[in-house]
Amino acid sequence: VEQVGMTEDQVYDVVYGAAE
Repeated sequence: VEQVGMTEDQVYDVVYGAAE
């Protein structure tokens, strides 16, 4: 996940949120 303005915390939230 590579999006401008996204912090690592937000990226992890999206990744783990989608995986759950």
